[in-house]
Amino acid sequence: MVIKRSGYLMLFSLVLTINFFACKSSRNLHTNELLWYTYPAQYWNSQALHLGNGYLGASFFGGADTEIIALTEKSMWTGGPYRGNLSEIGVNPKSLSSLPKIRESVIKGNIHKADSLTQHDFLGDDQLFGYFTSIGELAISFNHRHQVQDYRRELDLSQSLGRVTYTTGDVRYFREYFCSYPNRILAMKFTASRPGAVRFALTMNVLQDSAAIDIQPPYYYINGFVNENHRPFQVCIHLDNAGGEVIVKGDSLCVANADTVIVYLTAATNYRLHYPDYSGEDPAIINRRIMDQVLQQK
Repeated sequence: MVIKRSGYLMLFSLVLTINFFACKSSRNLHTNELLWYTYPAQYWNSQALHLGNGYLGASFFGGADTEIIALTEKSMWTGGPYRGNLSEIGVNPKSLSSLPKIRESVIKGNIHKADSLTQHDFLGDDQLFGYFTSIGELAISFNHRHQVQDYRRELDLSQSLGRVTYTTGDVRYFREYFCSYPNRILAMKFTASRPGAVRFALTMNVLQDSAAIDIQPPYYYINGFVNENHRPFQVCIHLDNAGGEVIVKGDSLCVANADTVIVYLTAATNYRLHYPDYSGEDPAIINRRIMDQVLQQK
């Protein structure tokens, strides 16, 4: 399988996207190119490790029994739709004429006047402006029977690669995560030191109000609508297992007794940068095209 890795690591928050650039490709890592921890994350904002590719944002917690991966996509925005009233999306018709007065007030040190003009003449009511939101959390449950030892969770900035490793019983487990910008995909690889030892149940906890899970092994789909603006979105997941079997249990797609499993994930909405409705292709069509291209490279 050949997938180009992105050089971008992206931390998606609800209001801001921060880009980290991995500037070196050498395997000889400097101290500041490898973030590593001996315990799983508990808090998203301060402990989870973040991957992204300009389309997807994925934050992994690295739990041994249950891996949690918080997911979002760049167009998961609650605002809109635009209905012809600019003030609803934060545009004040008085702003153009008031801007010179605000500037003059600031220059003259009349801060109270500048603040008053800004509040009344520059800002719209933004009731439909919206905010950036999350799709939800992908949960991968392993349910190990033995105590976990030699745990390590890391983010390799030189390769844009996330890893989780640990031992339970007499088996060493390995996970690798990365996001590809050219392929618009999140890839996750699960292996173990003993054949047939990879087993887990995959499910999705969706944060949006309207969503449904559709399982068609080896595919797992989440179809829904973004809160407030009802824009359609879809998450498409494909499991590629070597050995073992893939089965359905309730809302979970389960793997039993596999040697290796690679999970491919992509997500999309129907957003298109085109006035006035900003609507494009069905996200299911977008995801199918992306997934087909990835799987054809195997």
